[in-house]
Amino acid sequence: MSFLLFCVFVAVFLVAIELVYFHIAKSRNIMDRPNERSSHTEPTLLGGGILFPIAVVLYFVLRQTDLADCAPLSCAPVGINTSSFEYFFVPFLIAAVVLAVVSYVDDVRGGISPLFRLAMQVFAVAAVVLPFMMSGLCPVWLFVVLLAFGIVMLNSFNFLDGINGMLSLYSVVVVLSFGALLLCSGTPIDSSFLIVLLLSLLIFLFFNFRRHAVCFSGDVGSITLGLTFFFLLVFSFLTSHDGVNAFSTAVFVAVFLVDAVMTVLKRLVAGKNILQPHREHLYEILTNDLHLPHLRIAGVYAALQAVISVGFFFASCKWLYAVCCFAILCIAYIASCRMVKHYMRRMG
Repeated sequence: MSFLLFCVFVAVFLVAIELVYFHIAKSRNIMDRPNERSSHTEPTLLGGGILFPIAVVLYFVLRQTDLADCAPLSCAPVGINTSSFEYFFVPFLIAAVVLAVVSYVDDVRGGISPLFRLAMQVFAVAAVVLPFMMSGLCPVWLFVVLLAFGIVMLNSFNFLDGINGMLSLYSVVVVLSFGALLLCSGTPIDSSFLIVLLLSLLIFLFFNFRRHAVCFSGDVGSITLGLTFFFLLVFSFLTSHDGVNAFSTAVFVAVFLVDAVMTVLKRLVAGKNILQPHREHLYEILTNDLHLPHLRIAGVYAALQAVISVGFFFASCKWLYAVCCFAILCIAYIASCRMVKHYMRRMG
């Protein structure tokens, strides 16, 4: 199978899956209905992000049939060893499927306790990192650090999936960043996986990046993407010959991380319950309070992340570049919140 036919096959398959899901969701009235926390005003199909865990499974199936070998720079299976992408991918696949099922049930039926959801997130993140520790690539102390970081990443992507196009457009930038990392550093990420993931994002983007979105991702999509990018970060970090530089690739998700973490810290300082639902993320303030267009804010977040990611490849000292980026984003977050607050007071 040629590379072009591979892309066409994957795209057609994923489009068909999405359209079938739309039909099922409409017939079963699986809708996201507006409430006091919503940034939308009309009932919209929910769970369109089911495409992302399906894309993860599709890649694995294609890899077993060797149909994915046509992708440029694709890493063919090399057996069970610490340099095999597939070896570490299988535990991630299991974790992603389990987490996607739990998230989808919560999307559709609700009623799953926050404690159980957190337990499933801990299981999924641990399942991703544990094989690296068993292979001698990850000491115990780093396992604990990565476990905490993984939980933050999952919830960052979940928290910031609130307006049209935000999650999918931003995630396209993240995937392209990892693609550039593959080209520049030769990290053993399988390019065919990035291609399948990118195609799923572009298809979802077609239905979601609109003034009136056809569908929303739901937790099933946002949580899966958060876990996927966490896996790619950990894999590039722990299989790299330059661990400091590889760990600096956290800048590939810096914008989402800073907005999510700084919002939690802001609520803690204000004495608010961080587990209570709210609309205090910066993008929510900009869209709900200042009434800026959803697509414009989504574009700004994605563009800012793209600039940061591009800068990473030109930085001579990448860990210092990463530290500076996170520091500048935190300062920008604080300044933006103060400016918005001052503007709102002036407007009464």
